[in-house]
Amino acid sequence: MKKQRPANMLSVLCKEEMADLLRKIIFEETSTFGIREYKVNRYALQREFKTIKTPIGNVRVKMGYMDGKLIKSHPESDDVKAIAEKTGLSILSVLKILKDYEDENIT
Repeated sequence: MKKQRPANMLSVLCKEEMADLLRKIIFEETSTFGIREYKVNRYALQREFKTIKTPIGNVRVKMGYMDGKLIKSHPESDDVKAIAEKTGLSILSVLKILKDYEDENIT
């Protein structure tokens, strides 16, 4: 950072009403003398959750829509982990099986 010194960068996302408290905590608990602050906007797809039955177990799938059209879907991480533990498959193997199954069974 300044004068080629090593540094750590702390990033904090919070609701606006929490900003004063978090600034106070950062000044009291770190060595910093300054904080840069930026307003951030967040945009999210319309979401829907659906549980699908697959040959390796049930999995909840988060589906994201834009303008009423499904544009992406992802299996819930906790379900993927549970299936991997139950079946002895790796998480990557479970994800591949679920991806292939989703492509055929989610519209």
